[in-house]
Amino acid sequence: GRLLRAADSTRDVAAALDSVYGLKPDSLAKLWHATLKASADSIRERTESPEQYARPLIRNEKNLSELNVSPVLSPDGKNLAFFSERSLFSIDLYLADATTGKVKRTILKTELDPHYQSLEFIESAGSWDPTGKEFAFTAASRGRPILTLLDVETGKTVKEKRFPNLGEIFDPAWSPDGRFIAFSALAHGVSDLFIYDLQTDSLKQLTKDDFADLQPSWSPDGSRLAFATDRFSTVLSNYAIGNYRLAEYDLTTGAISPLPSFDQGKNINPQWSPDGKSIYFVSDRNGISNIYRLDVDRQQISQVTNLYTGVSGITSLSPSLSVAGKANKIAFSVYRQGGYSIYSADSTSVLAGFTPIPDWPGLDPRALTEPMHYGSTFLARFRNPNLGAFPDSLESIKDYHTAFSLDGVGQTTLAAGADRFGTYLGGGLSLFWSDMLGNQNLATGLQLQSGGGFVNFGFLLGYFNTGSRLNWGGIAQQVPYVTGGYTSGYGVANSEPAYIEQTYIVRQLFRNVSAIFSYPFSEVMRTDFSVGFQNISFDSRVQTLATSLNTGQVILNQTNDLGGPPPLNIGTGSVALVYDNSYFGATSPILGERYRLEVDPNIGSIDWLELLGDYRRYEMPLRPFTIAMRVLHYGRYGGSADDPRLYPLSISYPGLVRGYETTGLNSDPSVSRLYGSKIAVANLELRFPLFGVLGLGEGYYGFFPVEVAPFVDAGVAWSGTDKLWLFGGDRKPVRSYGVALRVNLFGYLVGEVDYVKPLDLSNKAWTFQFDIIEGF
Repeated sequence: GRLLRAADSTRDVAAALDSVYGLKPDSLAKLWHATLKASADSIRERTESPEQYARPLIRNEKNLSELNVSPVLSPDGKNLAFFSERSLFSIDLYLADATTGKVKRTILKTELDPHYQSLEFIESAGSWDPTGKEFAFTAASRGRPILTLLDVETGKTVKEKRFPNLGEIFDPAWSPDGRFIAFSALAHGVSDLFIYDLQTDSLKQLTKDDFADLQPSWSPDGSRLAFATDRFSTVLSNYAIGNYRLAEYDLTTGAISPLPSFDQGKNINPQWSPDGKSIYFVSDRNGISNIYRLDVDRQQISQVTNLYTGVSGITSLSPSLSVAGKANKIAFSVYRQGGYSIYSADSTSVLAGFTPIPDWPGLDPRALTEPMHYGSTFLARFRNPNLGAFPDSLESIKDYHTAFSLDGVGQTTLAAGADRFGTYLGGGLSLFWSDMLGNQNLATGLQLQSGGGFVNFGFLLGYFNTGSRLNWGGIAQQVPYVTGGYTSGYGVANSEPAYIEQTYIVRQLFRNVSAIFSYPFSEVMRTDFSVGFQNISFDSRVQTLATSLNTGQVILNQTNDLGGPPPLNIGTGSVALVYDNSYFGATSPILGERYRLEVDPNIGSIDWLELLGDYRRYEMPLRPFTIAMRVLHYGRYGGSADDPRLYPLSISYPGLVRGYETTGLNSDPSVSRLYGSKIAVANLELRFPLFGVLGLGEGYYGFFPVEVAPFVDAGVAWSGTDKLWLFGGDRKPVRSYGVALRVNLFGYLVGEVDYVKPLDLSNKAWTFQFDIIEGF
């Protein structure tokens, strides 16, 4: 009583134990873990490994916490369908030999298939038709549940049925005559049983109440359905949720009757034996999930397995047991060594079972896990159906408010230098923010630069809201672009002969305000569009330095503003189609496909049209090696495409053609080939995780995400006056090759170091290049 009163007043059991018994938190933790270890050792001595009952079919490979779940035996017991993440990037459906465990092929590969938004592999399995030629499974597509029938031999879809009035569907079960498929489904927030008639294309609801009905299984004669339900244990008056027990639905009369099962723990995943005399099921009556067999006629229950880690799927209600419809064989999944493996058994003595092991006095395997901690007294009381939640006066519920936190850091620069145009100091930083739900996103950027008599200030502020299907946002930015020129010669200054040097600095200030919108058609395809206004202003100045030829003294050092052409005011628009089903690794995409097709009209002081085509593909012929390819074209077209007031495009920007962004290229004769009003770029890389390939650490990347990527780059820039070599012009591609090393720096940015050889510079020496940029 003292302990309960102390705990109630402090809302902290550890503090209550300290005040009543003098147990400090560290002493309590030691006592707790010592008790757990003693219990675990005692329970381990009284249980067995799955190898004592069955043979392993699909193992958790290399202890990589791999999922191999929802096993489904074919009617003849020769084949096994199961869901697995063996491909590393998605949960796919596989076919294996049910005797040897050899994986024959992938029945359904979803990693690059946008049609299936989600496979219901967590709370659902599939079902074979009576002939063993087709397989039924459930999934979600375009936000609605679908039932798909696949030809196992060809992998082609035989039939797909969409159920727009249901929320989710689980555990399809094919009837013995092949005409019907029974399943459980969420309808109006409640799980009920349904039957779909393949012949008439009609759906019939069997149960309709507030109880949960799950995992239907056909009797061999097709007259009854066994299923799991809480209708015999849940009290609806106060929603005290009870344990799942077994029940039987008579398809002739519609009557529901209980089947013998355990009062303690769950009783789920019922599966009829081929002769219809028994029902196998999974129960955790003593704290560990094991397989049991119900003799339907004698109403007696036998225990089939006694495993330490138990027969288990991903969650406590996941299907983990399958019985062959026409063979004396079962398959089940077991959690061992950090992952899931699948076993099978066909021994008559094993399947006959034994007398259920009595509960262990003084031991509860459920206590081997850390006790569940509720974050507040409100949640703790909410779990108790007899107490309910606190009244509003005791504990308030606050609305969710947006609070931005830092997601990542973009390209960061800091530079200082001097050349014939003067001394320079500059730098830039970009930060990306979002709220906890990821619905509101903020991008901020700042750039400062001084030199050539100008102080240049650039900024970016962008906001994007993804809280609804139509995403929307806006952007405001100012970007300075500075170029220059240099002349020298002899002349007269201040009435003296002099050597005169003149430095010309030209600046463009690009200002833009836009509203942007995006509408997704699916998880991998969307359309983007925007409308906005931009202003481009121009100014220039010349710095004159004259040295007397008579005295060697500087006799003139002045800067004059030359002004510039009138500013440009332009209305802008944009429409783009975007596709992306790629899998992004720690430093770059490693599997899939991406493309963007975009048209941008610009109308105002001058008119032109911008076109963008960007296609990227990532193939993994041998894990973990990825072949990454990109082809990109971006260009200005129309009457003003080559207007000198528009800043030229360049293929030397980071991430395009590597090896040509090194400072000091102005004197190289090839530098003019890097600029134009249109560009085209091609890239080829072979990507692989360095430590993953060397086997240093676990997982795909090993103990640290470092990617190595030998590459070949090529690109060409041209304009209306400088045509491509393909059409008789002199603009030829520039090329480079080398190796890139990318490192993910704690999830905030990706650093890339390139050791690159440019092939079309007068100096073709190998050089190092560093950028803060992810792989294309």
